[in-house]
Amino acid sequence: IAYRFQPEILDTMCFPTSLKLPGHQPESTATPAAKDKPTNVPYSALDGLWQMLDRVPELMNSQLKLLAAAVRLVSTLWECQRSAHGAVDLLRAQPGFWGALKEENDLSYMICHTFVGCVADCALVCG
Repeated sequence: IAYRFQPEILDTMCFPTSLKLPGHQPESTATPAAKDKPTNVPYSALDGLWQMLDRVPELMNSQLKLLAAAVRLVSTLWECQRSAHGAVDLLRAQPGFWGALKEENDLSYMICHTFVGCVADCALVCG
């Protein structure tokens, strides 16, 4: 809830990230030789969230509570797109994102109930 009112918290936790938009090359003034060197991007909460979503079948069988928390976070980010649009855009653009959310019928059920819970929470907070 804090990042609804202080979006800089969300930016600090999610960026920089190793996730990229497909076909997007960041502009750089570096020399061609420097472009060949790998850049060390810090690991962010957004990277961790994507790693969980990318492992839906495994988590469905072993760590359902962790998966439920990840789905709730995605739902909350989606709900707060005004402040979280960068994170949402990056997640949606990842290959396999939509497939991960549709992976299992149980996950669809969990997403539905998570989303309903988030909407109810938002109604309580926003009045």
